[in-house]
Amino acid sequence: MKIILFLLFVFVLPMMIGELIEIITKTKLKDIYSVLAFRFVVGNATQWAVFQLVAVPLIMAKVKFMTLVVCWCICIAVLLVFYVAIKRKTEKGSFCLAVDGPISDKLTMMFFALLATLLIAYQCYKYVRYMHLDEDDSRFIVNAVDAYFNNTMMLTNPTTGEYMGTWVGDLAKDVASPWMMYVATIAKLSSIHPTIVAHTILPPFLLVASYCAYYLFATIIFKQDVLKSFMFLSVVAFTNMYFSDTVYMQTVFSLIRIWQGKATLAAVMIPFMLYALVKTYIEDESRNYIIIAISSVAMCLLSGMGIFFSGIMVGTYSCYFILIKRKWKYIPYAILCCIPTIVYGMVYSLIR
Repeated sequence: MKIILFLLFVFVLPMMIGELIEIITKTKLKDIYSVLAFRFVVGNATQWAVFQLVAVPLIMAKVKFMTLVVCWCICIAVLLVFYVAIKRKTEKGSFCLAVDGPISDKLTMMFFALLATLLIAYQCYKYVRYMHLDEDDSRFIVNAVDAYFNNTMMLTNPTTGEYMGTWVGDLAKDVASPWMMYVATIAKLSSIHPTIVAHTILPPFLLVASYCAYYLFATIIFKQDVLKSFMFLSVVAFTNMYFSDTVYMQTVFSLIRIWQGKATLAAVMIPFMLYALVKTYIEDESRNYIIIAISSVAMCLLSGMGIFFSGIMVGTYSCYFILIKRKWKYIPYAILCCIPTIVYGMVYSLIR
């Protein structure tokens, strides 16, 4: 039952919410692989964004952890109601399962799809079978465990265990980016210890989300070519396994410590945000700014770097997009998507 509940909140609900966002934004995806990848990533990003919007004011108000859990569940339930209502009015689309062309191209696509799947599955197995211990556990995991068992949010000194009643040290910057409260929420709802969630069962899903983001980006680069997209994904998965000379490499964040917010930011949300920005430039569709806005808020949840990265990415790329294509009507959308950086940046600065 615990595993079923965990899968409900990290896979089933994100897929449903992702389909809701797909319908609202009228996102057109050619193949079923893109559809599944998009729904999974944007569904999780939406859950993270909603959690960020709910969590920060409640943490600043110093309410109990269970209040946050209940409020977030209510928000997700509202999204599901919208999903059911919209789903009934939407016709089912059709998607291709393979590439068009000669049988050799189809066999090549199947080979690279299988290769990418095996590489990613092997990396997920490593996460489940082994556990990396990091110095940041002394803060991140302690925050989640404290919330899980003591019903408080970042008001306990993680070094001494003493209840402080306020935010001290590095806990202050976590107020604006309470990723570990999300991990604790998933742990509480599934009744699984936060350490097990963070180190063992959540990382494979985050890793899959990372590769889904890369696949989506590949479909933009190669113009929905499924074969080339899977080739790209295979190269990324293979390369990730052999470039870990320092702890600051993308490989380390993806394959060793993805459960940390800053690693999830690097592995999942930055590639997905880049996909959303390039997609907006190519398609010239204002509805894509909904995806960008969701991604901006989700990035703020993950870390302090995410707060500033989201604004930098959206601001820089939107300026380029608006100037090159002279689409002045998109200026308000770009400004709105930068508001999370401004708001949570102020929280980050004032709390510290």
